[in-house]
Amino acid sequence: MNRLRRKSPQRAALLAVIMIGFALRLFRLGFRELRGDESFGFFFSLSSPAQIVARTLEMQEPHPVGSYLLQHAWLQLAGTHEFALRFIPVLAGTLAIPLVFHLAKQLRLGAHTALAASLLLAVNTYAIWHSQDARMYSLSLALTAAATILALRVIRQPKLWPAPAAYALCAAVALQVHYYAGFVILAHNLFLLFLLLRNLWMRRAQRPVGRFLETRRSGDGALLIRWSLAQLLTAALFAPWLVSAWHTVAGYGGNGDSPAFGAMLWRSLGVFALSEAVPHPIWRFAGGLLAGSIIVAGLASGLRNRDYAEDGSATVAGQGPESRNDESRPKAAGDQQQALPGQSGTTVFLLFYLFIPLLATWLGARQRPIFDERYLVAALPPFLLLIAVSAPSMSNWVDTHLSWRWRYWVDGESVARSGQDSAPHPPSPLARLPLGRISAAALIILILAANVYSLRNHYFESRSLGWRALAGVLDRWAAGLPAQDVRIAENFPDPTLAYYYKGDVQRFMIPPRPHDADGAAQVVDSLIRSSVFRVILPAAPAPNWDASGIAPDALAAGFRQVLQERIGIFPVHLYARPDPQGWQELDALFENGVTLVKAQPSPQTLTAGGILVLHMDWRGNQSELTGGEKIFVHLLNESGGILSQADPVLQLNSADGYSSMALRLPATLPPGPLRLIAGLYDVSLEGAPKIMTERGLDSVVLSEFDNEANGK
Repeated sequence: MNRLRRKSPQRAALLAVIMIGFALRLFRLGFRELRGDESFGFFFSLSSPAQIVARTLEMQEPHPVGSYLLQHAWLQLAGTHEFALRFIPVLAGTLAIPLVFHLAKQLRLGAHTALAASLLLAVNTYAIWHSQDARMYSLSLALTAAATILALRVIRQPKLWPAPAAYALCAAVALQVHYYAGFVILAHNLFLLFLLLRNLWMRRAQRPVGRFLETRRSGDGALLIRWSLAQLLTAALFAPWLVSAWHTVAGYGGNGDSPAFGAMLWRSLGVFALSEAVPHPIWRFAGGLLAGSIIVAGLASGLRNRDYAEDGSATVAGQGPESRNDESRPKAAGDQQQALPGQSGTTVFLLFYLFIPLLATWLGARQRPIFDERYLVAALPPFLLLIAVSAPSMSNWVDTHLSWRWRYWVDGESVARSGQDSAPHPPSPLARLPLGRISAAALIILILAANVYSLRNHYFESRSLGWRALAGVLDRWAAGLPAQDVRIAENFPDPTLAYYYKGDVQRFMIPPRPHDADGAAQVVDSLIRSSVFRVILPAAPAPNWDASGIAPDALAAGFRQVLQERIGIFPVHLYARPDPQGWQELDALFENGVTLVKAQPSPQTLTAGGILVLHMDWRGNQSELTGGEKIFVHLLNESGGILSQADPVLQLNSADGYSSMALRLPATLPPGPLRLIAGLYDVSLEGAPKIMTERGLDSVVLSEFDNEANGK
C-alpha cells in the first residue's frame, strides 16, 4: 500500500509531463506550410502498398518503406490536411516521453531523474520540431527508445522468451522506418561486448560487479544466448528488405554535408539543446557548449563521489580546512547512490547510446555528404538522460565542496564562536539553504528557459515560404483563360506546389534537367506550338537545378514578361504573348502622328482579383515626339468610374512588334458593362494634357466586357 502511495505522485507528475508535451506538439500543428520532404512523403504515400515498395526500390528512395506504409493507412482515415499529416509524428513524439521515463527507470536512475529527463524531452524544441514534421524521424525516436528498453530487458531478464522476440520485432520495425536506427542497435551490441568483458575483468580482479552489470559466471553464457537470439531474429526480419534495397543503402550519394569532427560535435549537441530555431548559429554553439559542460562536469563529479565511497574517505589527511570539513560532512543519500558501482555501467551505457550513433553518422559522412542534424534524433534520449543524471551529481559536488564555504561566509562569526564556546550556535536560515539542490534546479531551469525561447521562435518567428499565398496567386493570374491556354512553370522539382495548388492548369519543369539551357529552349518552343499564351513562373531558389536563371531567360525568348510580384520567397513572373488570330484592328491616329494600330486584351472574361493582359501595337515617328508621351489604360465601370489603371511609357513598335502590359483587376468587380480604354498624354507639357485623336476623342475603346454573369 505504501509503495502504491509513493508511486501515485510519480504517475500524476508523469501524466502532467506527457500532457504538456502533447499540448506543445499539437500547438499550431497545421500552421506551418509543408516542407518539400513532407510533400514528397505525402504523394509517395498515396500509392498502394505494393506500389510504395516497388517505387522505393525503383527510385532508390533513401528511406525504407515503414513510415510510408503507415502514412498510407492513416491518410485513408484522417484525410490530407497538414494537421492530419503531422498527427502520427505528434503521437510518436508524445509516446517517446513515457518511454524515456521508463528507460530511466530501467537504468535505475530514480524517479526524480526520470521525471527530469521526461520533462526535458517534453519541452525540447528539437523533438517538438520533429513531432510537427510529417516525416519518419519522430517515429524513429520512439521506436529506438523502445528498442533500447527491450535491450535492457534482454540483458536483465533470465528468460529466453519473450524479451528477445519483442526486441527483434521493435528493432526490425525501427530499421524499416529509418536505416540510421542501425547505429542505435550497434550501440546496444557494443555495450553488451563491454558488459561481458567488464564482468570477466571484475571477476578476475575479485571485485564486486555492481547491480547493473551483475550476472553469474554461468549467466554470461545464458546472456550471450539470449542476445544472439535477439540479434538473429532482428536480422531475419530485416534481411529480406536489406537485400532488396542494398544498392540504395550502399550507393546513396547524400544531400547533407561532411563536417569535421569538432563541427559535428557542437552542431549535434547544439541542436539537441536548442534546435535550429535560434537567431544565429552561435546560439547553438553556446547551447551545445553549456550542455556538454554540464554532462562532463556531472560525470566527473559522479566519478569523484564514487572514488570517495570506494576509499572510505573524501580527502587525504593534511589538506587543510576544506578537507577537514569534507571529512566531517555526513554522506547524503544522493552521494551514496552516485557511488554505487553499477552507476558506472549506466553511464557507459548512456555514453554508448549517445556517441555511437553520432560517430557512425560522422564516419559515414567522411565518404559522402550524408550528415544532417535531423538524422540524429535517435540519439536525443541519452543526451537528455545524461543532463538529468549530471544535475544531481553536480548537486552532490556543490554540497560536498561549496556548502561549508557558504555557511562560513554567511555565519562566519557564529561558526567561530561555536568553536570557542561549548554551546553550538544554530545556523541561520540563509546558511541552511540547500545549495546543491538549488544549483541542480537552476541548471534544469536554464535549459528549460532556453527551450522556451527557441520554442517561441519555432512557433512564431519561422518565416512562411508562401506556398498558400502562391496557390491563390496562381488561381487569380490564370483566371478567365481556358486551361489549355496557360501553364505554370517550375524551375525546381518541388512537390509542395502540387499539394497546395488544386487548379486545372498544367505544370511543367523548366529547365527539364539540372542546368539544361538547350532543353529549356525546346520546352518554350513546344509551348508556342501548343498555343499557350500565358505562363506563370514562381522562381524558387534552385542552386542545384537552375543556378543561372535559365527558366526566366528561356521564357523571355518566346513571351513577354508583363508582371512580377514577390510572394514569400518566390519572385512570381507572368509571361504572355498574343494570339496571332486575336488582334483587334483599330488604326486610331493621334494628333502627334502616333497610331494605335491594333490591340488584344486577354482574357475576354474578367475575374475579380485577376490579371488583364493587354498587347498593343503603337506606330509613329520617334523624332516627332517630345519624349514625354505616356499611355493611359483605364478599366471603367458603367458610370465611367476608374476601376483599374496603368500608365506605361509609350514605346513605338516596329512592323512586326508589339508592347505588352498587365492590369491588376480589383478584388471586387461591379455587375454591368465595363469598358477598357487607352489614350496618350504628355507629361513634358504643363498640366500633362491628353493628346486627342484625329476624330477629336481623348481615348480609344479597346474592349467592352459584360460582367453580369460574375455579379462581382
